[in-house]
Amino acid sequence: FEPARTAFDWFTRDHEVIDAYVNDSNCGGIFTAGFFYDLLTGIKQISNLANIKLVPSNLPIYLISGEHDPVGSYTKGVLKVYNDFKKAGLQDISYRFFKECRHELLNELNKDEVIEDILNWLNVQIDKKTVRV
Repeated sequence: FEPARTAFDWFTRDHEVIDAYVNDSNCGGIFTAGFFYDLLTGIKQISNLANIKLVPSNLPIYLISGEHDPVGSYTKGVLKVYNDFKKAGLQDISYRFFKECRHELLNELNKDEVIEDILNWLNVQIDKKTVRV
């Protein structure tokens, strides 16, 4: 991530969050081979179209990501997930990309906007399920 003050600048634009992470002895460790095996095995399983088809087709899903999140391939990976879910027949799926944001949306400079957006989406889902008398 350029320009970068630290090796962790891809997390968020918030320098205070990055500095706290860097200074926390419980953060930034090296993952084991077992971790990567489990992670990649899990990604392979959840990316399998047959497994995606096991998700109830009417389950509401909201994908959110920062436009500058390298884990989501700068939106391309999230769009692939969205399209895979659509191919599998999921009917209520939507997404939003937050401008200039990176990986940790809830630790971003505009985290209040992100939280408000999530709450609004949840309220819409609740309203859809509420039976009006």
